[in-house]
Amino acid sequence: MAVPVSSADMNPTLAKKLRKVLEMRLDTPELTGSLMDLSSFYGENSPEHRRGLRAQLERRGVEVHKKMLEAFRPVAEAVQELDRSVDDVIGKCDGVTERLREVKEKNAALIEASETIQSKRESVASKREMVGSFFEQIFLRPDEAAALTQGPENEAFFSALQHLQSIQRDNPVSYTHLTLPTKRIV
Repeated sequence: MAVPVSSADMNPTLAKKLRKVLEMRLDTPELTGSLMDLSSFYGENSPEHRRGLRAQLERRGVEVHKKMLEAFRPVAEAVQELDRSVDDVIGKCDGVTERLREVKEKNAALIEASETIQSKRESVASKREMVGSFFEQIFLRPDEAAALTQGPENEAFFSALQHLQSIQRDNPVSYTHLTLPTKRIV
């Protein structure tokens, strides 16, 4: 006669496993799909088939993994190609960065030279203005010299003569060397 066994009399681990199996839902899509797949290669329920079931499941698992690897091979190759492309882009960016640095250094030297030339140009322009002003004070303009050589024919002669007198009056030092006797060195 079988004696009913209560859950308190059972091994706690065994009771836990039994409760888990009893609570398992058999109508889930995952379990249904797994059982359908199992039925496709597991023939009759015999001791020989049960003994080989684990090896057969492992072989199926290896086959599934191989198929999955084959399916993902194009993805892996695309990722590798993308990685090579990114490395190429990084290399080109590094090259462009280096060229920009070189150009910046060259441009800095060019800008410095340009600024130096600009300051020299401004200096020369101010000196030219000073020399022009100085020449106006000590020399006659060509039209005034021509008016003086032609004689007192018009107003330009008297204007040139007045300018010549103001030059002589304002610059007595520059005309003293013209009136000093010069010695000839023999």
